[in-house]
Amino acid sequence: MIDLCTRRPAAHMGLLGEIGCLSEGARADVAVFRREESRIAFGDRPYGHPDGRAFPCDWRLRAMLTVKDGEMVYRDELF
Repeated sequence: MIDLCTRRPAAHMGLLGEIGCLSEGARADVAVFRREESRIAFGDRPYGHPDGRAFPCDWRLRAMLTVKDGEMVYRDELF
């Protein structure tokens, strides 16, 4: 699953080995998430359509830390 949002897009953009990996010489772009148990409904309302659907879920991912080009650009207060 992680491969689908890291290595494959990097290969598609011709940047394999530069992005989408954690190796020496690669850009340091990292996102850290925490899985939280939470009853939440995600909505599907394209362009504000009134007949959008809701998709219930028992958990969500909370962004905890973001590093872009080696610089911390976001840190959650709980991290």
